[in-house]
Parts: sequence; C-alpha cells; structure tokens
Amino acid sequence: MFRSREIADLVAQRMGLPRDQVRETIRRFHAEVLSEIAQGNRLRLHGLGTFKIHHRPACIRQVKRLLSSRTREVEIPASQWFRFKFSPTFRRRVCAVQTPLQHPPRPVKRRPDRGNGRPWWRLW
Repeated sequence: MFRSREIADLVAQRMGLPRDQVRETIRRFHAEVLSEIAQGNRLRLHGLGTFKIHHRPACIRQVKRLLSSRTREVEIPASQWFRFKFSPTFRRRVCAVQTPLQHPPRPVKRRPDRGNGRPWWRLW
C-alpha cells in the first residue's frame, strides 16, 4: 500500500522541493477535496475520476417476519453514500496491465454453397 507520506517523499525527491512543503500541499489538497464533497458538489479530476455523493430518500419497506406469513412496514431513513467513478483514461492505463483472458471469436457457421442463391432442391 502506498501512503501519502511515501507519495510526498517521492514527489519531493523528483521535484527537488522540501518534503514538509509537499506534505502540506497534499494535506491541503485532501482537505479541499473533502470540503467540496461534504458540500454536496461533484468533483472531477481529469485523468483520475469523479467523486460524488449519492442521496437515497427516506422510504417505507415491507419486511417479512420469520416463522410467520405476516409482513410489517419498516421506515428506512434517508441516507447518502460516497462514490468514486474511474475515468476511462485511468481505467485503460490500469487495466492495460491486467487484461482478462479473452477467448478467440467463434467461427461463423456458413451454409453450404447453394449455387447462385437458389434453394438446394433447385440446383439441378
């Protein structure tokens, strides 16, 4: 697993910047991403993906009781959950390394030659 501390060290080494400055930049970026998502905004990072919050409204569901044929109604509160969707560019780069086994295409079944498109009983 690659942690943010290791990413900061790597970026600092490659760019020739102080490690503390890079770590602070990563912390601020993380805080900005979280604040935007917490406000309910959709955040799209080109080449990486999209962060967004999904909302599920409150509803009433019927639940069947055990050992009984009766059902009861249960109120389910509203909820929300976080979703990250990978961009096609990211997906292509990651999946290019691990391609699933692909089977060769099936051969096309061809009918025997019928001669100028005529039915077989009229070939003679």
